[in-house]
Amino acid sequence: ATVASASAASASSPSKPEIGVRPQSPNRGQTPDVNRMASEFVFVVMPRALRLILPDVAVHLRQRGNNRAVCFRRDSDYVLYLLHLRELSSRYQCVVHAYCLMTNHVHLLLEPSNAASLGLLMKRLAGRHTRYQNWRQQRTGTLWEGRYKSSLVQNDGYLLACCRYIELNPVRA
Repeated sequence: ATVASASAASASSPSKPEIGVRPQSPNRGQTPDVNRMASEFVFVVMPRALRLILPDVAVHLRQRGNNRAVCFRRDSDYVLYLLHLRELSSRYQCVVHAYCLMTNHVHLLLEPSNAASLGLLMKRLAGRHTRYQNWRQQRTGTLWEGRYKSSLVQNDGYLLACCRYIELNPVRA
């Protein structure tokens, strides 16, 4: 009797949607309900890869202007960038082996004393130059294209080749 009354009670109550079956949309094929659809999907966000920075190992850094736009318009822009580089490399204890400032990108060969100092230096350097250019040109937004690119310079032969590449960059361009 109990089993019959339970099945009779479930037959009279409104039916629950089955698992795995999408309920019928109330808009019947017109414009999709984006809010409802977004809540049904799970997005997996992958973190960006960590940089391998080793203390006392040189790193070749490249940073390009957004859409390859000009980052240095006047001679004073280059001078100010180098002043900031000198100050920040001293503060964060990074040795500057070589640099090349082109109109739309930068090459730096730096050797950090600890793993965290390189990221802090680049964050401050890029931020200062962006704020300066935005103020100078009365604009807003990003100056640089994404994160800076970096590669470890693991031996002395590659260090010399990297220095040569950086210093000859203006000649090839």
